[in-house]
Amino acid sequence: MPKLSDRYEVHATPPDGWSLELGRFAPADGLSLASRLLYNRGIRDDAAALAFLDADSLNISDPYELPQMESAVEFLIDAIKSKKRIAVFGDFDADGITATAIIKLALGKMGVECVHYLPKRDPEGHGMSVGAVRALAESGAEVLVTVDTGTTAHEEVALAR
Repeated sequence: MPKLSDRYEVHATPPDGWSLELGRFAPADGLSLASRLLYNRGIRDDAAALAFLDADSLNISDPYELPQMESAVEFLIDAIKSKKRIAVFGDFDADGITATAIIKLALGKMGVECVHYLPKRDPEGHGMSVGAVRALAESGAEVLVTVDTGTTAHEEVALAR
């Protein structure tokens, strides 16, 4: 099995002897790679590394700054209260799969029965498709939540409505 460092090209090489003290954020193995990746991001000291890796210290913007977020949340709360079947549509890349899993797990913890859909790279490709929307509707999905995709899928969103 190839090592992680065999699959990724790390461009900048830190100076000899350079390392970060990552504490609880250090991977079990591959600390050298983690340090090099942080170095490539311009993170050159322990404090900056810990701030970058510690989600509690992130300055994350307010999600309600997104257009129509309040009405979307109200719609989803109503769907949950009405026990509507919810489908989560993601994408097949790393952030799409992760976002799909997070939303599906969160909904599951609220007692919501939901399904998920991740398009196959071949033949579906990235993004929503008319076929996927139809398949979800035929499976009984009444509400469609998209993650990491869908902002420009006007035809598919219209069909879902």
